[in-house]
Amino acid sequence: LAQAAFAAAHAPDLAGPPAPPSRARRTLPRPSRPAPAAMLTAVFLFFVGAGIGAYNAEALQPCLSDTFHLSKQKAGPVAKHLSQTARSKTTELMNAAQKKIQEMKRK
Repeated sequence: LAQAAFAAAHAPDLAGPPAPPSRARRTLPRPSRPAPAAMLTAVFLFFVGAGIGAYNAEALQPCLSDTFHLSKQKAGPVAKHLSQTARSKTTELMNAAQKKIQEMKRK
């Protein structure tokens, strides 16, 4: 009984090293559709969307106009802040780079 318990507990050790992984060639997953079919689907959906947009142009115009003006109003200050931040960081990095270049030239 003790020998059977020992053999069951250590059976994986007795089996030897694990088998090496398969040397099979790995391939990239294929798209669900061939490229020409996907392209035709994209072109078809573009025309469907353009047709729906043209049909609803009068209803969509005020919404798009409001969206444009609101995004311009909100994005202006953010863009200005990012520009100033980038300008200050750029001057700091340029000064540091020029100092390093001068040190390298001296050596």
